[in-house]
Amino acid sequence: MDSLSQPKLNDAVWLLAANRDDQTGWAVLYRLLRPYVLATCGRLLARSRPLAEDACQEVFIRLIRFAPFQKIAEFGNVYPYVRMVCRSACSDITKKHKDLDVYDDNLGPGIEQHGTWDARLTLKELASKLSDVDANLLEMLLLGLTVGEIAMRSSVTYTAAGVRIHRLKERLSSLAKENREAT
Repeated sequence: MDSLSQPKLNDAVWLLAANRDDQTGWAVLYRLLRPYVLATCGRLLARSRPLAEDACQEVFIRLIRFAPFQKIAEFGNVYPYVRMVCRSACSDITKKHKDLDVYDDNLGPGIEQHGTWDARLTLKELASKLSDVDANLLEMLLLGLTVGEIAMRSSVTYTAAGVRIHRLKERLSSLAKENREAT
């Protein structure tokens, strides 16, 4: 999305925060978000176009039913919430299609490829071993923020944020390996 579209998207979110039935808000939201949702779902669903289109439709159904537009408007960025809804919809689709490998565009290959261990508990254990800076970075990644958004919030350059994320992934991988060897 170009920088000129962002204000239009923010306006649409504010319209929907004020009135969920605002047709103009929905039209703008759909027109501006659909390419992003389709691309995100395509990455998450192993580049399967038909399944990505199904997931895209499911994402917009969930937005219509459940999106907390007031909170999104106050936060000022709809993308982390939409990314989370995309992940949820794609996860539900992969449960129906067991032959798919899920790819999480922020954290690498999906948990399903790494066995049946309790991922949430392990991630919580690993996060407790991180420095405050790394734990904060992990939290931003789990919220679905992009590298650019993380850079802005951390007051660093895009490149520095990318390097920090790469180092965090290496650190988490190392901690996970140590954790598996200890058990």
